[in-house]
Amino acid sequence: MCQDGGVEARGMPDEEVNGRRCPKCGAVIDHLDYWERAINTGEYWPDGFRDVTPSHVDEYYFLCPECGKVLFDNIEAAEKFLKGQPIKEDDICPEDY
Repeated sequence: MCQDGGVEARGMPDEEVNGRRCPKCGAVIDHLDYWERAINTGEYWPDGFRDVTPSHVDEYYFLCPECGKVLFDNIEAAEKFLKGQPIKEDDICPEDY
């Protein structure tokens, strides 16, 4: 046991202690970066935008914070990955994504 009462990390794989391994670069990661594409509506006037209303998020992309490659394009797969739950090969975006 560690001084703080936690479980000693010796002998455990890095990903069990610090996070998961990126399926593209192999880095140990504990979070994913993301960006989203949203569709907004409004009016465009000579002096600029007016009455802009965000309507909904159209697409999500979850990236490895180390290599920057897109790993997932859906929240469910990203959540499973971060929780260490099994994911399907089809859940991982292709290399050229």
